Amino acid sequence: MEASRITADSSASSSRSHCGCAISAAALAVPLRHGVHWPQDSCSKKRMVLRAACTALSCSDSTTTAQRNWLGRSEGAELDFPLAVAVRVPAFWGLVVAFAGYGLAFSAMSFHLIPLLAERKIEMGVVMAIIALIGPMQVVGRVLLMVGQRHITTIQLGAGIYFAFPISMAMLALGISDVYGLILFAIIYGVANGLITILRGMAVPEFIGPEGYGVVSGALTMPTNIMRAAGPLLASLAWGAFGGYTPVLWGLAVIMLVAALGFAAAAFLSFSSDARGSLNSQLSSLNSQFS
Repeated sequence: MEASRITADSSASSSRSHCGCAISAAALAVPLRHGVHWPQDSCSKKRMVLRAACTALSCSDSTTTAQRNWLGRSEGAELDFPLAVAVRVPAFWGLVVAFAGYGLAFSAMSFHLIPLLAERKIEMGVVMAIIALIGPMQVVGRVLLMVGQRHITTIQLGAGIYFAFPISMAMLALGISDVYGLILFAIIYGVANGLITILRGMAVPEFIGPEGYGVVSGALTMPTNIMRAAGPLLASLAWGAFGGYTPVLWGLAVIMLVAALGFAAAAFLSFSSDARGSLNSQLSSLNSQFS
């Protein structure tokens, strides 16, 4: 029995390692686009409209996917309710808080970073260079993870990411304006941004379970996209209310601390024998009820 358990644990660990490697490889080159399109966004406000439209389409697609999988398959087939079961797992709601908080803070920073730095009288050439550095730093973070992923657990990865975000926002809130300080900000913020995509792919099967992975991931993406759409507007309202970006940045840092608590709660609850449960067993129970 003990040998079987050890073998199963080893197999699960190996599976998570391969999963992390695959996600890292797939996401490796994506952030390079940020070094180009963020400076372009500052010159063309039409891109903002396009991004909002894409976000709306993404939310619509997530909603459709969630509804389809919640209702199950066609009549006569075995019923499958992965989302209905996943929402009963407490760790699911911890991840909702973690990723939705990130979505709000990330989109607010994406749209307001240029006017924030311009407000502090930083030369536009330096601003563009700092923003262009964030994308490559995402790639650097993913390469480092690929190299050392066998020695890093999902919880350790999440702890590092959710520690880095508030630190980077607090740096801006404290008023750094020298080139070296801004470079350090771009490194911390960029690396953390690059790794959170991989964290989402690793946390769902480990904290909730592999059953219905696509459906559960889509359900987690929906509130994240809603917060992403709301982030720039909320930051603008806060900027207008407080008359500057410093309170906004402290607010974003607090939001990321709340998101960090959500991730910590998901990690803790996922390893609680009373709270975790098995999606397979609960799905079987639902299938027996509807058979």
